Amino acid sequence: MKTVIVCHISFIFANMMYRLISLLFFTVYFLSLNRIEAAHIVGGQLVYECKDADISDGSVDFDFECTVYRDQFSDGAVFDVEIGFGIYALDGHGTWVHMDTKVVGLSQEDVEVVPFDDTNPCVEIPSGVGVEKAIYRFDLSLEVTNQTYMIAYQRCCRNGTITNIVDPGDTGAAIHVTISPEAQQFCNSTPAFDNFPPIFICQDQELMVSQSAVDQDGDVLKYRFCAPLTAGGTAGSDPDDPIPPTACVGVTPSPENCPPPFQEVVFALPYTSDDPLNGLVIDPNTGLITGVPQMVGQYVVGICVEEYRGGVLIGQIVRDFQFNVVECSPNIIVNIESDSLLGPKSFLFDLCGETEKQFVNTSIGGDKIVSYEWVMDLNGVPDTVTDQDAFYAFPGLGTYFGTLVLNQGTECADTAMIQVNVYPETTADFIYTFDTCVAGPIPFTNLSTTLSSQIVSNNWDFGEGTSTEVNPVFEFLTPGDKDVVLTIEDINGCVEVSEQVLPYYPVPETLVTVPSSFVGCNPANVTFDNLSVPIDSTYITTWDFGDGSFGSELSPIHLYDSEGIYTVSLDVVSPIGCTTERTFPNLITIKASPTADFDCTPEEFNSLENEIFLFDKSTDAERLQWIIPGVGVSEEVNPMFSLPDTGIFEINLVAIHMSGCPDTMTKLIDVIPLDNLYFPNAFTPNNDGKNDEFKGVGLIEGLSDFELRVWNRWGESIFASNDVYVGWNGQDNNTGQQSPTGSYIYSYSYTSGRGEKRQGEGKILLLR
Repeated sequence: MKTVIVCHISFIFANMMYRLISLLFFTVYFLSLNRIEAAHIVGGQLVYECKDADISDGSVDFDFECTVYRDQFSDGAVFDVEIGFGIYALDGHGTWVHMDTKVVGLSQEDVEVVPFDDTNPCVEIPSGVGVEKAIYRFDLSLEVTNQTYMIAYQRCCRNGTITNIVDPGDTGAAIHVTISPEAQQFCNSTPAFDNFPPIFICQDQELMVSQSAVDQDGDVLKYRFCAPLTAGGTAGSDPDDPIPPTACVGVTPSPENCPPPFQEVVFALPYTSDDPLNGLVIDPNTGLITGVPQMVGQYVVGICVEEYRGGVLIGQIVRDFQFNVVECSPNIIVNIESDSLLGPKSFLFDLCGETEKQFVNTSIGGDKIVSYEWVMDLNGVPDTVTDQDAFYAFPGLGTYFGTLVLNQGTECADTAMIQVNVYPETTADFIYTFDTCVAGPIPFTNLSTTLSSQIVSNNWDFGEGTSTEVNPVFEFLTPGDKDVVLTIEDINGCVEVSEQVLPYYPVPETLVTVPSSFVGCNPANVTFDNLSVPIDSTYITTWDFGDGSFGSELSPIHLYDSEGIYTVSLDVVSPIGCTTERTFPNLITIKASPTADFDCTPEEFNSLENEIFLFDKSTDAERLQWIIPGVGVSEEVNPMFSLPDTGIFEINLVAIHMSGCPDTMTKLIDVIPLDNLYFPNAFTPNNDGKNDEFKGVGLIEGLSDFELRVWNRWGESIFASNDVYVGWNGQDNNTGQQSPTGSYIYSYSYTSGRGEKRQGEGKILLLR
């Protein structure tokens, strides 16, 4: 089989020359880019027109037009300067065989921004949404066969922000068209779409978009949603990527090495190829897309247009594009200040016992609203008001209907439906009676009335509780001015409210305090918790603590500092002058306590002198207990302890009275760690066991961060040690050549047991 035989003068020769010229230009262009990733593909389509109806020579000529769309605001690559279209034939085994590659260049005049309608006065146009298109045009002469041809362009990638497919940023597009044997025989031309889809569509607004096509051959066209095809990947998008961009997983797959079949894009649930936006449908006969987009996002959509001639499918084209669903702000939104809504833009007003209503217009639109038209049907007579707000007087009980139309007769009109129910009068009211100085339940009497047939609910709110009884009885737990609210509703849904302030300031029936009895040791702080109900800080409270002291707090704390038995009394006066009192006989018992005291010697302690002698000086103590945490316990009168370490020690003496009451004295003892480091002024490293090393001596157990260094007369370091127990033996670093007799310089530093940094230097004489 022969293919791509003729292309005007000589397809092969002309194509070779074109490739050489284009390759030079493309190479310069390519090297000017840091990356060739194309996170920009919006979609495209490939169509053709048959130019030679005479197939007697065994070939047919076609003009092709491939339109590629990209996101105008994407930061991905621009359109390719030239692209390769793979030409494939389907053999008898169902395999696509690569026949040739058509390289097509792009003219600057074939790149433009897709215009869209931004004149809709009813919608605020969103920013950052736009599409560019590039058209690649070429012609081919194909042998007429009984096999199907496919012409395809492969490119990656799509926008990574696409909502309805899996891994959109790694998903490319295979823009293709097939030419069936029938299309070759009939010299068929593909349909051509009338319009590009809208650049954006509005969330939650009714969509009606025509995606119809025109077929110059008069074939019957059928429309359906379908899955766009994908090709390529992100490999080769970085110059350092070891995989070339022409690989089948690259951004520009090689047509020769990457033949069909191409995979379909994978839709992310719940989206499918038949339902790419959850709710949009396409009319199979007209290509009209309708529905309401519900979610903001970017959506890949495929539209397949099938050609039928004499009931036989002879061809199909695929439009692959992207719907951008955005939030659109309507310029005109009708709204009325109302009681409730019956539905969108449907307002309900209930007039209970009233026949007049001032309607307040709260519509959105500002100076874009040029007219108002209120129309209310008053018993068959329409009453029209053209002001922004409207006032109506209704002739009697009943239900009335009306409308408010903004910008009547214009494209941006908006209408509100109005329903007014005029109901009989209902009134809420109640009374109560009680003794103002006596705490207890209060009866409430409901005096509400209605001219309708029935009151269906009574809801009482007492602030501290609620009730649905008609005539409830309620007891308050706290005093104060109580807001009592009665809300009633009649059978028509009319709600009326009655609110009264009830001054509730009685005195408690019984005064209650905790503790009910108290036994403690002298001195004792006693908290009197006043649990009387009702009472609060607005009441005057007078406490007599029985020891000659008085208090006025609601729940006071009192210090008893003498042993004895005390009777307590409490007087209470409410804010409106109600009084009550109570005496609590022998409420408080305070027992005698000792006084703990002691001395210790010596006055100062250190790591060498760490025995402590304790001497009791307590009074009124029957027995003693000495406690030193971590050291020991003793009940001797004057014990001795050996402190095992340096640091702060807590000495506790608990003196216990014969009444059982204790008293404790605590003193802190600081045992100071001693350090006293000395260095000799000479040493004799002759291995006689006497003065063979130069090192520090003295009290060195508590030292840390120790460092000793020795230098010779030329300033060379010949010894260093961080161990206070390791000295210099007279050799270089204790292992090298023996140092000669003479004078050497040393320095030292360390941290004492109390964290003090100490350092010094000196001279040492080495004698041999």
